Order: sequence, then structure tokens, then C-alpha cells
Amino acid sequence: MKASRIAFAAILGAPLALGAMGLSASAQSFYEGKTINLLIGYGPGAGYDAYGRLMARHMGRHIAGAPTIIPQNMPGAGSMKAAGYIYSVAPKDGTALGMIATAAALEPLYSGNKTLFDPAKFTWIGNLDETIGTCAVWHTAGIAKLEDMRDREVIFGGSGPAAINSQHAAALKNLLGLKIKLIQGYNGALDTRLVMPRGELQGGCGFALSSLQAQHTADYRDKRLIPVVQLAIDKHPELEGVTHVYDYAKTDEMRQVFDLVFGSHVLGRPIVAPPGLPADRTKTLRAAFTATAADPQFLAEAAKANLPIKASDGATVEKLFHRFLSSSPAVVALAAKAIKD
Repeated sequence: MKASRIAFAAILGAPLALGAMGLSASAQSFYEGKTINLLIGYGPGAGYDAYGRLMARHMGRHIAGAPTIIPQNMPGAGSMKAAGYIYSVAPKDGTALGMIATAAALEPLYSGNKTLFDPAKFTWIGNLDETIGTCAVWHTAGIAKLEDMRDREVIFGGSGPAAINSQHAAALKNLLGLKIKLIQGYNGALDTRLVMPRGELQGGCGFALSSLQAQHTADYRDKRLIPVVQLAIDKHPELEGVTHVYDYAKTDEMRQVFDLVFGSHVLGRPIVAPPGLPADRTKTLRAAFTATAADPQFLAEAAKANLPIKASDGATVEKLFHRFLSSSPAVVALAAKAIKD
């Protein structure tokens, strides 16, 4: 394993902090009778929606004062709409949370435009799963493996420039020379899958392995929706025989680019709060996240819904996210060019 990937593994290997993080009387006084809104940056039925609603059903029990957590969908631009709302509009008192894509949070790094939000200032609460990303094709596309797309054009669907399904498709096209024709404007991977049987699209990215297992179970099991590349720092045993994107990273610099473009997807289900959150509220919410992620009742429901849980606490997520933000200007420039269609 190369140095950059060892560093990521070391950060992600940090144990979930289950120590005694006492919930203060002031926190109980604040949250008692309150409602926390959890904004989900994708529409109903998506993987983010499933994880967000699962978290909303359980996390309130682990906050002193037992507030009600209400999930609300705010799809748009690959969760950029939700990210901007959480950063600029949502109350900064601990009553607003969001589940957004890491790609959306990193968008200002690529564009250099921080007028919508400064990604370094978000308050990270935790991450529910180290997502294994894939791009997948419909079984009638005539594609058996990734290399087939060097010679045959394939129509993929995407949501928009800041969306992970668009960025990964563009990066495969630009970095690997694949003949991917990207059609934008879909509301996520679920929408792209719905139009594949009628031939409107032949495939797409943004299909997390957990989503294949939970939201596209029959299509994945019966090999109608076929993953052709795995986009993660390390290979996953369930995807044996499926091309690993890092096989194409031939230099140290390109491995760093791949870490930024594809490796950042390891923060697959992060929960974020607005910037400037009071320290005691940050501590309370992070402790509640940690307790929820270890709660047998929560884990049982997740297992029943085929939603893998491999959680990391807020401090670990913050550290890894800031590692992405500290990538060298040369690597950022190469990554920014790669993700543009």
C-alpha cells in the first residue's frame, strides 16, 4: 500500500470514541422539547435517504433532553443545495444537521470559489460508513468489463458538475480514456437506474456497494445492474474480479489525484453541522453520534435494511477531510481538470 493510502487507512482505523463524554445539564436543558432538522442532500429512496432516516430514528435517544430529529430531503446539484443551506441559512445552535456528499463539500476546493461556503469551516459530527463506490452498467449495454469502454461509447447519467456520479464518470473518461458520454440533470443514481431498462442510459456512477445491496438488491443479485469498476482506497472482497481504479494509478502523483477524486468517497455517509457551533453542542452531538453508531437497536435495524455501518467519529472525519483540503495545488489542479466533463 502506498504512503498516501497508508495515511488514510491509519486515520480511518482510529477507533470510534466510546469513552465517557458526559452530556451536561446545560445540554439537556437546551435540547429538551426541541426539534433537530436533519437535511438529506438527496431525494427519497436514495442511499443517503436510507442512512439519514435511520439515523434520525435513533440519535435523539442519545442526546440529553431527547429531542425529536426530523429528516427532510433537500436534493439538488449533488447535495450542494443542502450543503449551502446548512452552511449559510440553518441555525448554528445545534438544531440543524445535514447528510451531504463529500464531493459537494470539496467543490470549493476544486473551483476556488468559497462564496457559497468554506469547506474548512463545517462542523463534522461523524460518518456512518466507509463507502465503496462503483460505476455500473445495465446488462444490455454490451459491456462486460471496464476496458470495453475504451472501444465502445457508453451513455452514463449524472446529476451535475458537483455530484459524485458526474465527477466519477468524467474522471474515468479523462484519466483512463474511456468513451463515456455523460448526460447531466438526473436526481441521483436512483433516477439513472430507473431509465436504464428503456435505453435512455446504459450506466452510471454513484452506485455505492451498500446501495446496490439495499436499494438495487434484485438488479444487483440477478446481474442486471453490473458493477464494472470499484472506486475505493482498498479492494473489497465482494467485488472480486471487478476492476479496482487504483490499478491505473501508475505514478505517485496520480495516486494522490486518485486519492482526492476517488478516495474521498470513503467518507460516504457523513453528518455535518453548520460552522461556528458552540463547543458544548459539538461535543454533545458527536457523543450522540458515537453512541448511536454502537447502539444494538440501531445496528439491528441497519442490518435488516442491508445498510453496512462502519462508523468514524467526528474528530476522525474532520482530520481526514482536512487532509483532502491540504492536497498540493498541483494535485488539486489535476483533480479539478479530471472531474470536468
